[in-house]
Amino acid sequence: MYHHFVPISLHLQAEEFINQLKNLGSKPHACPYCQQTGFYIINAKAGHYRCKNCHKGFNKSTCTPYHRLAPLGWLPLIAEQRLCGKSCTAIRYQLDYCTPSVVKRRVNVIEQQMAKNHPPLYAWYKEFITVRKTAQPIAVMEEAQLLKHWVNSLLQADKVTCPYCQSENVKNIAENRPRMRCQSCWRYFSGLTGSGLENLGYSEYWLTMIDMFIAGETIKAISERLKISHSTVTKARRTWLGIMRQRGLMVLFEWVNS
Repeated sequence: MYHHFVPISLHLQAEEFINQLKNLGSKPHACPYCQQTGFYIINAKAGHYRCKNCHKGFNKSTCTPYHRLAPLGWLPLIAEQRLCGKSCTAIRYQLDYCTPSVVKRRVNVIEQQMAKNHPPLYAWYKEFITVRKTAQPIAVMEEAQLLKHWVNSLLQADKVTCPYCQSENVKNIAENRPRMRCQSCWRYFSGLTGSGLENLGYSEYWLTMIDMFIAGETIKAISERLKISHSTVTKARRTWLGIMRQRGLMVLFEWVNS
């Protein structure tokens, strides 16, 4: 997913850096203390070994900047999510709900090694993290336009068929959303049925909410600006994230969910 955010010219550096982190979980070639190749495994799940010569325990990260940052499998995941612009708080929910400070400690080491081994990638990354909420990537803007176009097509639908009698002789009886009444069977129905938006209120604010979610505004800020409750904004955010995922707008989903 980070390929949608990292410039094409830096893709190779990003892949190399991620692969280096993934290799931390592989079997070491020699003891990092005495350089002898004779060792045996003492914990297969954690990847811990003991040297037959110096009898010291170690893993692939021993004597590296990543020492004591277990589980090592978290490191490539955290790096990928940071390259997507995700915050430490957002990342923690993908790591068995660890604390943001645990993620931050690993992010600090990852950033240090990125700056040391891949300076061009690090330079882009720091600028991206700093301005990510004021300068959206092209892929995010494109998917946002697709979502808005779909919403407009629902709200401004000219021809709607009655789901009960299949008649096209229907009338919209609401101002801001397609609340219909069939003129043949006289039943009421919503033009939003099946879209995921049928139970979401304040349709006049939907496009504004989408822009504010993309801009990274907080629930509190959106609530105060639109003068609606926190719970309503929270429900709207959850609904829009579900629709983004359902419609395959994963770049936009990752951006808003960061």
